Amino acid sequence: MSKTLLLFGSQGLLGQEIFQYFSTNLPKEMNIIPLSRFNAHLEIPEDIEDIFAKTKPDIVINAAALSDVDFCEENPEMAHNLNEKAPKKMADLCQKYGSNFLHISTDYVFNGKKGNYAEDDKTNPINVYGISKNAGEKAVRKALPSACIIRTARLFGDGRENTVKHFAWLAKKKKEISAIKDERGNFTFTTDLAKGLCDLFLQKNIFPEGTFHLINEGSMTPLELAEFIVTHKESLSCVTPVSAESLERIAKRPQDTSLKNTKLPLLPPLADALSRFLS
Repeated sequence: MSKTLLLFGSQGLLGQEIFQYFSTNLPKEMNIIPLSRFNAHLEIPEDIEDIFAKTKPDIVINAAALSDVDFCEENPEMAHNLNEKAPKKMADLCQKYGSNFLHISTDYVFNGKKGNYAEDDKTNPINVYGISKNAGEKAVRKALPSACIIRTARLFGDGRENTVKHFAWLAKKKKEISAIKDERGNFTFTTDLAKGLCDLFLQKNIFPEGTFHLINEGSMTPLELAEFIVTHKESLSCVTPVSAESLERIAKRPQDTSLKNTKLPLLPPLADALSRFLS
């Protein structure tokens, strides 16, 4: 019997990897329907309802989000529509249709004052992006207690622009790299994350209930990341440390949102992931 998997955010940095990896590794009877902003308007609840009514999905993955931190700060209504209300609507509909639900969240639900956050540590976000994602987590959990929520952080991979890709380009061009010295977090390779999610699903052919962290093992500051990339590329680029406070950014950033896994196996070490991506 065939099953249907809805993938929201299929054209995002992570969504592309999930679609590619799941399409290759899930059983052939699994029908994966990729949804993006071109065929799923998440700010319109009726549009989400229509999609569920037409497909009656067995599994739903929400990898869609408004993740530009400064843009969220200036557009809080849009941030809450996409990061809170849309996931809640999906969870409501998963409850209605008996669908298994995986929702992707972020390390920015924490305030960054201590770092090394476990899954059950108290959330306390400090910017609109984090607040909207935290509200999304709570809304999903209330609407669908069986939901699987995965927190990850600072994605890098092929496709859209990201910090690792940008630093690698600067290193290749031998340009100066200014990198923040006093913010720390996990950088997560989307290829490893997609594989980790698929492996998790294949254990019981559903995503497990609960909140989990899934990141590459190890954390870095952007400065440490830049230095790693320059060394790996044998680049002549000069890396200049800058303080977070010196940058004119609209939204506050948490200082240390590094995560730890206490429930799931870690993805491969960050240095290994970076080396594979940069090669």
